Amino acid sequence: MTQRELAEYIALKRDAHYHFTTKTNQEKLLKEVASFFENVSWAPDHTTKDKPNHGRNESRRSWVTTELNACLKFPHVAQAFKFDRVTYRKKREKIHELSHTVSPVKLPTWQPPNRS
Repeated sequence: MTQRELAEYIALKRDAHYHFTTKTNQEKLLKEVASFFENVSWAPDHTTKDKPNHGRNESRRSWVTTELNACLKFPHVAQAFKFDRVTYRKKREKIHELSHTVSPVKLPTWQPPNRS
């Protein structure tokens, strides 16, 4: 089953919501979402900054839009997201992680997986 078929199944047959991460296996979709958020000029819709945990400070920012809904060739899209996570470790190493995702519900408290 493709991601598009799965999105159709989830939305129509199960009457549920989905949240997919766009990756290089959906290259055109990834480029469309990434290019929209490339030069984000508005403040993040949600920001969190964690207390130091095991010597690590982490901050997350997210931007949400509905402006892509009519443009994206993906079933039942309601919102597109950009998440940006920056981690500062004891050694002051910066790690940037960006993912562009499509979801029908706003998830302001999304937490990326722990990659320690």
